[in-house]
Amino acid sequence: AGFANVTHRVPMMSIEKVTTIEGLADWEKGLARILPGTSFSYVCEPKVDGVACSLRYERGVLVLAATRGDGVRGDDITANARTVRNVPLKLREGKVPVPEVLEVRGEVYFERADFEKLNQEREAAGEDLFQNARNTAAGTLKQLDPALVATRKLKFVSYGAGETKGFLVETVAAFVSSCRELGLPTNPLSTRVAGIEGVVEYVKDFEERRKTLAYETDGVVVKVDDRSLHAELGTTAKAPRWMAAFKYEAEKAVSRLLSVSYQVGRTGAVTPVANLEPVRLAGTTVKRASLHNFEEVARKDIREGDWVLVEKAGEIIPYVLESLKEKRTGKEKKIAAPERCPECDSPLERRKEGEVIIRCPSYECPEKVKGLAIALASRRAMDIEGLGPKLVDQLYEEELIETIADIFTLDKKRDRLLGLERMGEKSADSLLSQIEAAKTRPLDRVLVALGIPHVGETIAAAVAQRYSSLEEIGKASAEDLQAKGLGQVVSENIALWFSDKRNKELVARLRAAGLKPSVKPAAPSSGKLTGKTFVVTGTLPKRSREDVKDLIVGAGGKVTDSVSKNTSYLVAGEKAGSKLERAQALNVPVISEGELEKMLGIE
Repeated sequence: AGFANVTHRVPMMSIEKVTTIEGLADWEKGLARILPGTSFSYVCEPKVDGVACSLRYERGVLVLAATRGDGVRGDDITANARTVRNVPLKLREGKVPVPEVLEVRGEVYFERADFEKLNQEREAAGEDLFQNARNTAAGTLKQLDPALVATRKLKFVSYGAGETKGFLVETVAAFVSSCRELGLPTNPLSTRVAGIEGVVEYVKDFEERRKTLAYETDGVVVKVDDRSLHAELGTTAKAPRWMAAFKYEAEKAVSRLLSVSYQVGRTGAVTPVANLEPVRLAGTTVKRASLHNFEEVARKDIREGDWVLVEKAGEIIPYVLESLKEKRTGKEKKIAAPERCPECDSPLERRKEGEVIIRCPSYECPEKVKGLAIALASRRAMDIEGLGPKLVDQLYEEELIETIADIFTLDKKRDRLLGLERMGEKSADSLLSQIEAAKTRPLDRVLVALGIPHVGETIAAAVAQRYSSLEEIGKASAEDLQAKGLGQVVSENIALWFSDKRNKELVARLRAAGLKPSVKPAAPSSGKLTGKTFVVTGTLPKRSREDVKDLIVGAGGKVTDSVSKNTSYLVAGEKAGSKLERAQALNVPVISEGELEKMLGIE
């Protein structure tokens, strides 16, 4: 909230990921299909594991720095960027003329030694240690005090250009060289190579070398060197075609599984978590890792006391890959699923026969209440700005809420609300105003907020098109729901949830608290998108996914959650992930939000 929004003159797009040598060859084949007969040279450079940032220089003077944000809009962090020691406040005049405008993109990052020193200082001061250099860099750039940012010893390295005027360079290699002449930090390992064979050689050589660098990396960025080809190669919905990021296989580490604890989610699902001897993995100290579920624990025969192999999924979430059974001593203990909730001691249960997940049924379970409250306040549900995890914790600890229904009665507890940490009159009134507005959110938003298993935005929207109230949905059997065109599993889940006595009580309490969901108009029987099925994924530049889905449904189209051969189009934004990969494998057309607007006739 303390930073102004900035619209990027040239969007900061993501990079297509490649994870195999064969994938690199396939990427070049794709380029050759667009520009047959062209011989490509490339520039390879380390993919620094930092935070994307844009620096704008006008007549050589730094006038604006911005975070990447969603690729279209970011935050103005100029004051903080000025404190990054190797960011020049003024470009150097010399062999390369200072451009009228030069917007340079790059990464802000910590060197390993600086990050470790920062943690040593925090430990000496009795403060919590930072676990991840990249996340700490991102958090540092969002500090409101530039003096604090200056103490963190962040660094910047440039990798590309946004808007430019009076800066004419014909190749990526020349861009790197020119930036260096202007005093901008560049990566000395940036190397021009001929053909994909040169890329493969660089990638193989760099795999071991990267472990000796002063900073963290997670791959190699490869760019077509000839910048005149970039426009001809164009972009996909999310990334330039002339650039790819080779990502190395996820790092693995061996650690000892000391004990198992249990987490309770918002739907009551109880999942096992491994507590490990601390181990360094992909730039972070890992102490906990996911065990997925108890069926997986039994299948892999993972035991307390085992030496285990730990991996990071997408280099983000650590999980236990397998146990190293050859290291067992005989003292290891089998991991049994608990019979009672670790948070509220309620008997655990499976919602239906054969279900893998065990759940806490209580709607007064502390972790379940807090998880539901946070989800309820999210943008995809009731959109209550200001009701975040810290405030939810306070509300629960101070007994202002016992179930999510109590959120809607906080107006009657305003005096107690004002007693909370950092809660002044203005903040309290703003929160209460948001809550009041949420009482009439559309029915599909309410369904998302309830935490019904497998009921996300798309399913909730489909249900809300067929029923006009929670009471009407509550009376429907699984057969009734299926007759309205909903799938068997979803129909069974919804009917089972609403038939539960505790859930009936929750709905009654929500209604008594003033919740009156609005009903969206029924989808038109015909329109510009009639007969077409869409899947929406990723972060879109202008609208939320929900708003895009509403546009599609409003024009007579159908929206589903998963890509299949029956999908007409995938609308893809940033970080599209597996759905984009599946669409490409099935030859499903992939379109951007802008292309969807053209189909709808939106100017």
